[in-house]
Amino acid sequence: MTEGLAAQRGIVDRASGAATAEAARKRMTNRAFVKLGPTPTFDDMTLTMFGLLTRLQAHNEGAAREIAADNPFSSASCIRSLAEVVALICYLIEKPAELLRVSMHAGDGDRLSVGKLVRAAQREAPGFARVYEQLSNLAHPSYAGSTTSMTVSEDGHFTWRSVPSFKNEDDACVMYLWVLELTESAGLLWCRLYDAARGVATS
Repeated sequence: MTEGLAAQRGIVDRASGAATAEAARKRMTNRAFVKLGPTPTFDDMTLTMFGLLTRLQAHNEGAAREIAADNPFSSASCIRSLAEVVALICYLIEKPAELLRVSMHAGDGDRLSVGKLVRAAQREAPGFARVYEQLSNLAHPSYAGSTTSMTVSEDGHFTWRSVPSFKNEDDACVMYLWVLELTESAGLLWCRLYDAARGVATS
């Protein structure tokens, strides 16, 4: 089913997946630049928003690079990190005054629990928690992905490789789909948070 969704979004192989991930990243940063305007105010709020945008771009590019390198585990870790920044933004949209907790002035005591962030993202986009759980299962040393590098041919021949690789092209396409959808959401959510945080800063 997910493979069909990838195809509907134009992801039919790794080349098209990489292209959609890059295009989504460019749309995300372009939206942010338009929101900032030609002469942004360089205050704590804006600098913190810069940091969030940099993280989003880093995880988008890292995930795309790892999928292209045929590494499902590193891909999942990068996409999960991307999802966590998206979840953080969802939480901060609800409580924009707490942007200070991820600013340059924050300390260890200001850290937010990932569970709280995921719940906020689930409220914004039902289904987020399920995808996050799938990514966490792959990223953590667990049962998920335990047979990724194993194949059994039609004649019963068993092959195992220590080098990580996707089991098939569809799995890689699904990873690209997650990158695409998270990045698209991130661009819209980042702009909403900017407006919300700017409102708090000027009130």
